[in-house]
Amino acid sequence: MTHAADGARTTWRKLSRAELEKLLHAHGLFRLARTGGRRADLSYCDLSGHDLSGRDLSDANLTAARLRQVRLVGTRLNGANLFAGDLRLVIASNADFTNADMRGACLRGADLSEAKLNQADLREGQLLQTDTTGNLISVHFEPIASEMTAAAMPRADLTGARISTAFVVQTDLTDAILKNVKANRTDFRSSLLVGATLDGADLGFANLSGACLRGATLLGTGISGANFAGADMAGAVVDPGAYGSRELAGSNLSRSNPDLLERLPQILASHESWVQSGSRSGQRADLSQAHLAGRNLRGTNLAAAVLNCAVMIDADLTDAKLAMADLAFADLRRCKFNGADLRGVNFDHAMLEGADLSGASMTPVSGAGVSAGDRTWQARLDRARLPRAKLHGTVMRGVRLSDADFTEADLTGADLSGAILHRARFTGAKLDNCRFDGAELQGVVGLER
Repeated sequence: MTHAADGARTTWRKLSRAELEKLLHAHGLFRLARTGGRRADLSYCDLSGHDLSGRDLSDANLTAARLRQVRLVGTRLNGANLFAGDLRLVIASNADFTNADMRGACLRGADLSEAKLNQADLREGQLLQTDTTGNLISVHFEPIASEMTAAAMPRADLTGARISTAFVVQTDLTDAILKNVKANRTDFRSSLLVGATLDGADLGFANLSGACLRGATLLGTGISGANFAGADMAGAVVDPGAYGSRELAGSNLSRSNPDLLERLPQILASHESWVQSGSRSGQRADLSQAHLAGRNLRGTNLAAAVLNCAVMIDADLTDAKLAMADLAFADLRRCKFNGADLRGVNFDHAMLEGADLSGASMTPVSGAGVSAGDRTWQARLDRARLPRAKLHGTVMRGVRLSDADFTEADLTGADLSGAILHRARFTGAKLDNCRFDGAELQGVVGLER
């Protein structure tokens, strides 16, 4: 197959399965430094439709290769050269592109769920060839800027990746890790960045108009000149100084509301009546996106209250009743929950860094009394962030904690019996006398038992 542009003629070589297997075998020997090994040169090869799942293509040369609809599930491509590669509609979930050169690559519609792209280079690239006289000329092979339009990249890890000027329009980056990513002038229009970690990223002059950053963290993030017009920032965690920035002046970030604070005692009294009467009188408290930082709410009855995306940094909720309360995406850094009733609470994606939950109970609870019928509510902390949190003697039996982060947290004497802990992180955590009887521990990090 050929492609002509500006006088250059590019030919893609179609490989048979036997030819491909021979190259891959030699590459495997090369990776093991064995006799007969040779680095795979698949540049300008058309591999469309092949299944390369689970193979090791680290350091392979795939310059300008066609990989349309190729299956790369779990494939290792560490340090591979994918310069100007065509990876449209590729299925590369759990693939490893660490340190790969992907400048000018096209990943439109690709599935990169949970893929690793740490330190990958996805900046603009220009493919050059020599003409018949030996002069270098460009080959216009799809868009020159790297493109990830409509790609599926939930939970992908792009730590330290370089994606400046790339097209990342309408891309699903839900819960993706973009720490320290270089993304100045990157186009993120209408992309999903729900729960994404953007700490330390460079978003200078990036276009995030219409993007959803609900629950994303942007601590130490450079946003100078960035466009957040129409972006959903509810529950996003930003530096204090970012609230007054020109870039976020018109955003829907939670801000202090004097009128709400004045009405707060009335709202809480009406909620108490609603709980005690089984919803027959009073009104359920809806404090979603409320800014309640530093408030004293000790012993307050907030059972089944709506507090999603609320900002409650340094609030005191000691002995508070929060059974079945919805605190998803809430910013609860350094909150005090000592002895609080957290049965059936929803802490999905909540930021609980440095919070004190010592002695709190998070066991399942029946919905009786709040018009929930016979439903049983299970506490949920999926993707909750609890680094350096205190959980002395906290009861978390049967709690959902998939992808929760307990880095350097103190769980001395905590009870996680029967908890669902898939892919949870316990790096540096204190686990003395912590119980995990019957817990689901698939993919857990930092737990040596």
